[in-house]
Amino acid sequence: MAPAHRPQYNAEQELYTRSAVLILLLFRGDVPEIVFIRRAPYDGVHGGQMSFPGGKFEPDEYSAAEVALREANEEIGINRSEVEIIGALSPLHIPVSKMRVEPVLAVSERMPQFVRNEREVEEITIHSLDFFLQSNNLTTYELEQLLGEKRKVPAFKTQPVPIWGATAMMMSELLSLLYDADWLHVAQRNFYKNQ
Repeated sequence: MAPAHRPQYNAEQELYTRSAVLILLLFRGDVPEIVFIRRAPYDGVHGGQMSFPGGKFEPDEYSAAEVALREANEEIGINRSEVEIIGALSPLHIPVSKMRVEPVLAVSERMPQFVRNEREVEEITIHSLDFFLQSNNLTTYELEQLLGEKRKVPAFKTQPVPIWGATAMMMSELLSLLYDADWLHVAQRNFYKNQ
């Protein structure tokens, strides 16, 4: 789900600000679900976007799991005792905001008692993982770059806004780990052929 024009890794990225996000899988029934937030609108590059709860490391923090749990608690009220950390995905560099994001995977067998931080979070949404395996839910999203140039990027057709960029890339890796996601790679190849 990486856009074709996304900058490749370079040594400067080692200086990016460390951050972590919590990818929470809910196992309440036959089909796992996943928790997302829509960030509150603000002047920064990620305002109003769909994402996972998370944020920057504090000076005294060294563990991505610690940061992800703290931020998830601050943003949507998730209690550390309600979830179990099970692993992590690959760190991801975001050039536009100069962030290095470390995705932390957690599971829960019950719905957390969400408490939304209205200043930071516009909305909490939950999607079935099966949603991301349906090829008709893969689309393109046109965005305007910082210099006014419009670009099309691969995205998932979630509501109220599509999931694209780093969050979509994390979802793609998660799907590859959990499911046979060959359709996703085929859909992406077809997407880039038509650009």
